Amino acid sequence: MYQPDINTFLEAIKQEFENIKKDNKLLKQENLKLIELNNQYLQKLASLSYKEKSVLKLGSDWDVEGDNIFEISLNYKISIGEPITSLSISYDGIFIAFVSGNSVYILVDQIIYLLENEKMVKYDNINNGVPKKIFFSKDNHLLFVVEPEGFIKVWDIKERSPLRSFNLPEVKSLYSLGDLVYAISIDRTLRVYDKDKIIIVITTNEDLEGPLFLSKDKRQIY
Repeated sequence: MYQPDINTFLEAIKQEFENIKKDNKLLKQENLKLIELNNQYLQKLASLSYKEKSVLKLGSDWDVEGDNIFEISLNYKISIGEPITSLSISYDGIFIAFVSGNSVYILVDQIIYLLENEKMVKYDNINNGVPKKIFFSKDNHLLFVVEPEGFIKVWDIKERSPLRSFNLPEVKSLYSLGDLVYAISIDRTLRVYDKDKIIIVITTNEDLEGPLFLSKDKRQIY
């Protein structure tokens, strides 16, 4: 029986080792290619995910794009049961007042209050007259409600009660600029109210139209 000598045996082992080395090198090269392809795929996936998250869909026809829209989340929902026909948000974003049906409501600390004649009560579906307009004072402490009878009622949000009310002539447009109220009447007169007192009356021969803008020094009305 033939048996190879030790040198032949060692040569065969060496050859096998070289073959394994060569195969291992090819596998390493293939692995590097796979890593590169995987990185490219992850980059593409991240780009697509970011693009999807940066678009906020609004209905079927509108969308909004932005860098941080993916951070938006729903905090809570409220339901009144009737459509909201008018809405005003305080300058600091804390309070929301709105008109629904025949009533005015204000949302404070996730609680809905109904504005009745002389008080604020938690929402219990009581109706009153339909106001024409609502807006906050700039310090966020007061809510102005224009009633259909032709006067403004001023509510103190902290006290949950009305502070005062004052009559208005037949008003065509009403604006709150700072803490003053600007009323345009059908008699072509602009009246400026500070609290419940008229401080300026401007009458022209031309029809007055809004919107109104106040200069930064509060000395000019546009």
